[in-house]
Amino acid sequence: MAKERAVDEAIAALWQVIDEAKSFLNDPHSTPNDKKTWAKILGDTIAILNKVSESQKKGEKIEEDDLAALLAKVPESYRKIVRNIFKKSQKAA
Repeated sequence: MAKERAVDEAIAALWQVIDEAKSFLNDPHSTPNDKKTWAKILGDTIAILNKVSESQKKGEKIEEDDLAALLAKVPESYRKIVRNIFKKSQKAA
């Protein structure tokens, strides 16, 4: 029970990071370098979420279609960074 709760809390924290990264990517005050960093963070966080979900069979794994919806409001140049990280993590799995 405690392990399952810890996993659920970790998944919730990962979603918070995803939401925060998306907000920084859309923030007009973020510099291009900041946005590039946040795009990498977003991609890495999605990859981690997928690995945790897969190992726990939680059903929250983000698929290619989900990624498109998740990144709908993210500028295209930063979407590419996230997609590349996502694809690399899929190949590694």
